[in-house]
Amino acid sequence: MKITDLAAWWGAIIATMVLVWDMYKWKRSGSIINVSASPNMQAIGNLPNSMKNKKYIKVEIANIGNRKTTITHLVMFHYKSLFRKIRGKKDKSFFVATPALFPPPLPYVIEPGERWLGGIE
Repeated sequence: MKITDLAAWWGAIIATMVLVWDMYKWKRSGSIINVSASPNMQAIGNLPNSMKNKKYIKVEIANIGNRKTTITHLVMFHYKSLFRKIRGKKDKSFFVATPALFPPPLPYVIEPGERWLGGIE
């Protein structure tokens, strides 16, 4: 094997590794949204009487990606069983018109590393 053959193989290997790395970066770029919900939460503190002694679903949305995105609406789905969820058979669908607990109003632009916190009565 000549030195030129070795250099050609080395270049091909490095070029392939760079291509794979660029594909990985492209796949991971953009906004990545984590959504969590906690049911049966009660609000405490200096609140209006209309909010006291009510149960809420706390919703937290975090953008862990590297680009901003917009939260346009909040929807929920209910499934009677895990099997129905796997099959994609929703039993109920909900659209939340106005989230409670004084969140920033929707639509809301969420920057990378930022979170949005809201609630549903």
